[in-house]
Amino acid sequence: MSKLSHTPMRPVRDLLAEQVFASEWLSLMGATLSDFDYDGPENGEQLSHIMQYLPGPITDRHSKIAASIIVWLGTNCGLAFLMEARRLMNSPTRIRYPFLAQWSHENTRHPCVNQNIRLIEHLLATEYHSDVFSPFGQTPVVPDLSVDDYDAAECLMRWLSTKDGLAFVAECERKIKVQNEVKHLGLSARSVETLGIRL
Repeated sequence: MSKLSHTPMRPVRDLLAEQVFASEWLSLMGATLSDFDYDGPENGEQLSHIMQYLPGPITDRHSKIAASIIVWLGTNCGLAFLMEARRLMNSPTRIRYPFLAQWSHENTRHPCVNQNIRLIEHLLATEYHSDVFSPFGQTPVVPDLSVDDYDAAECLMRWLSTKDGLAFVAECERKIKVQNEVKHLGLSARSVETLGIRL
């Protein structure tokens, strides 16, 4: 198995929720923020489990797709996605994979939404048109995605619907809430330690 970076296609922005999702994902994947090329025996084990329905071996591209989507969960749109997926999860219809169902809705091409670009195309874009602007920001150059890319995203969404996936999201949300409260109260690192607050 090749080395897996577990880093998104684009750098993580300096926004708390995105930073928390990125950091927790690296921890879950067995990597650290300072060691993107961790290649111990566990490297890829978690991702192999999460993407167990992929037909081929796990590659660094799969790890980048997963990390890009995970970081997006920390955006306003991503947090709204989580809320809607939970609503589906708690609906009387008992959808088996609510996150996958919500992803299917979000990832649909809409003429009047996101400049008619699919969500996955936005998330995996690495280049932007220098001469095309819209009220919503720069227009991405639509990347050439494969069926394998779509499968990787869907595997991740299936996993998010599981007990482990839900626990991962819940821990991220807990850390975001606590860190926002600490920041709002202006608590120092020493105060946080004295009070026994788990960040």
